[in-house]
Amino acid sequence: MKHPWTRGPFKRIMMTQNATTLRRGAAVSRLVALLFLLSSARVPAAADTDPRVVLVTIDGFPAAMLADEKTPIPRLRKLATAGVMAEGMRVCNPTMTWPNHTTLVTGLRADRHSVLFNGILTRGEADAPVSVDPRRDKSELVAAPTLYDLLHDAGMRTAGINWPCTRNSKSLDDDFPDSPEPLLHSTPRLRQELRASDARMNAAFIVAGRGIKSGAKIGLVDNIDVAPTIARLLGKALPNAQGRILNEILVSE
Repeated sequence: MKHPWTRGPFKRIMMTQNATTLRRGAAVSRLVALLFLLSSARVPAAADTDPRVVLVTIDGFPAAMLADEKTPIPRLRKLATAGVMAEGMRVCNPTMTWPNHTTLVTGLRADRHSVLFNGILTRGEADAPVSVDPRRDKSELVAAPTLYDLLHDAGMRTAGINWPCTRNSKSLDDDFPDSPEPLLHSTPRLRQELRASDARMNAAFIVAGRGIKSGAKIGLVDNIDVAPTIARLLGKALPNAQGRILNEILVSE
């Protein structure tokens, strides 16, 4: 499926992340930020009148893993060889996903852009603990201009895929926000295309070890089948599971 931001002669910025929670206490980044300047191979960069920039983050990925030769990341290593790789990237406090992603698009630390949690800290009743509410719009979360605000105001095309603190942003032409019920809060055009698409994403499923058939291939399975199958391997039953036991992968007794 071609998304709207992939078509037409527009200047574009796109932001996307692989969302995994950051751990506290990192001296250097537990987030890999990949920045691409995409331009036509037929036109010199200096003469490019249609620049495209894509900012991709791999959340929860420490710099040490990127440097570790045992980490199986051939595509990232190829990108690093073709471009520039830093020794590491220091993060701002608090070392959480939403504050640091907001820093990436504002150039400000959290005390300046106001995103201190993965949502907004809220108080309940007098004796109740505080909680974090992620169901908030960008206007309620971010207290500073963002890069995509600047570019949108300059007439450029902007898009976000699973980027924090963008819900109902007026500066993103197409947006699938990192928030609860993301499809409900996606921009109308993108939501319409997603609903009209018959494309589906299937996750990988590989099982190996004692009690498992060797070299076998099976058709599609459901994620609800995993728990009852593991229980069966351990000689137990999971009576309330909605999935089935994948007997076709098990060695017959």
